[in-house]
Amino acid sequence: MALFSFLKRREGLIGVDLGSSGIRLAELDLSRKKPRLLNIGMASYPSDVFSGQTVAKPEIVAEQISQLFAVNGLVGRMVVLGIPSASVFTKRIQVSKMDYEELGEYIKIESASFLPPNVGSTKIDFQVLGETASGLLDVMVVAVKEDILENFKMCLTSVEIDVGIVDLDCFALMNIFELSHPEYLDKTCALLDLGSRYSTILITRNGLPLFNGNVALGGKSITEGISIALGLTTSEAEKAKKASETDLQKPELAQVKEALISANEQFVNEVSRQINFFAAAAGIGQGISAIFLAGGMSTQYGLAEAFRKKTKIEVNQLQPFRGIDAGAEFDETRIAELSPFVTAAMGLALRTADDKIII
Repeated sequence: MALFSFLKRREGLIGVDLGSSGIRLAELDLSRKKPRLLNIGMASYPSDVFSGQTVAKPEIVAEQISQLFAVNGLVGRMVVLGIPSASVFTKRIQVSKMDYEELGEYIKIESASFLPPNVGSTKIDFQVLGETASGLLDVMVVAVKEDILENFKMCLTSVEIDVGIVDLDCFALMNIFELSHPEYLDKTCALLDLGSRYSTILITRNGLPLFNGNVALGGKSITEGISIALGLTTSEAEKAKKASETDLQKPELAQVKEALISANEQFVNEVSRQINFFAAAAGIGQGISAIFLAGGMSTQYGLAEAFRKKTKIEVNQLQPFRGIDAGAEFDETRIAELSPFVTAAMGLALRTADDKIII
């Protein structure tokens, strides 16, 4: 889904994902049959950079982005910007058949009936997902408050980086999923982007988003659980959470391992409950076939197994480089380390300047 487009010229786009804990960027050469990796990078920023759904300290984000672009030789390039889906309102609606222009006008006029009250000035886009059994158009509507959109864009434009397209992190996740795991396209899958402050869930089948939503739980929830259980400071609990599987087998870390498993279980119970709720809301009678994990905490010890135990279905790590030619110039170990973090950025980098919504 290509959302808000500001393109004035045709060129390769740099995928920039603004997460709550850091920036990730990716550049791909899409002229080949198999996309080739040209650039990959990430930088972290303090936890207080975000406040609610907006960037409270855009100057810090802007500085980090500027440095990343300079280091990777990307100065002057246009980007496709990914923003957290928690900052955006989405809704599926069913309407009578009409052409593209009519549908756009209809949604603009009727948006007040399905947008939250007092939402203010918004930017609205949509994509037709298909037709219902009764012949209605099934449409995904996306709306973002203009001040929030400008807040994210300002992080780049303030350092003279042009924004060509704005997309949602969850749709970027679906984009890279389609390329990396084509054998699952005809199955109903839940894509989970497990972030620091919240987790995004997108249910997809046949390359279309069936439902998406967010859970106010993430890596910080696990850290807090360990901190409370063991009486540790936040920084101590964060360090304990990142202990390797080998270290967690040591007797002196038995309590840490137990606390981590318990925190994982609490997190998975709530996220699984939300997946079931979203699946029901999307009208998915046959259930979820597989879960794919992405995000910084997705490779955390015991988390995937906790999801398998709770859901009783297949759970995989989403592999964003699986359909990409990384070339010999990129270190395989470094690519493996970056993989969980840059999934959305890779999906954004698959966008092209002529992307448009197709009915």
